[in-house]
Amino acid sequence: MKVKELRRKIAGKKAQNVGKHFEFLFERACAGRSICCVEIPAGCITKGFNPQTKRPNLVRVKSPFDYIVHHNQTIAFVDTKTVDGKTFSYSMQTDHQIDALHKLSFCTHAGLVIWFRELDIVQFFPVSQVLKLEAGQSLGPEKNPGIHLGHSYNFDVRKIFL
Repeated sequence: MKVKELRRKIAGKKAQNVGKHFEFLFERACAGRSICCVEIPAGCITKGFNPQTKRPNLVRVKSPFDYIVHHNQTIAFVDTKTVDGKTFSYSMQTDHQIDALHKLSFCTHAGLVIWFRELDIVQFFPVSQVLKLEAGQSLGPEKNPGIHLGHSYNFDVRKIFL
């Protein structure tokens, strides 16, 4: 394995671990405010047949978002993101997730909860705000801010519902 590939793999694993940590913080923030929070797991579909194993081939299916959150008889569909820097750029969007959140936003709250790690700020961005981004633009607490939820150690998910 080449050094460049190894570095990319290590960076990917680190990012995955940071994402899992933020999901833990998000779930804890919900529980601390008596908010019901259900994680949407990634799934699999069968596609074709493997003659060697005599079983169907399993193909991973990405989830459309991370959580369904319920508070005061209202639900919100949320995808959590972490960013090393101060901004979430247009190129960081995941098209299938933004599309799914957009479809759901016509009937309730839907958007991204982003942890800007350098600033230790957590904000909610409604999908309508995310859809306005164009190539070269970004979202962030200092420029084009969302709804301020707090800091990683103490943020209030209820503000999504205001």
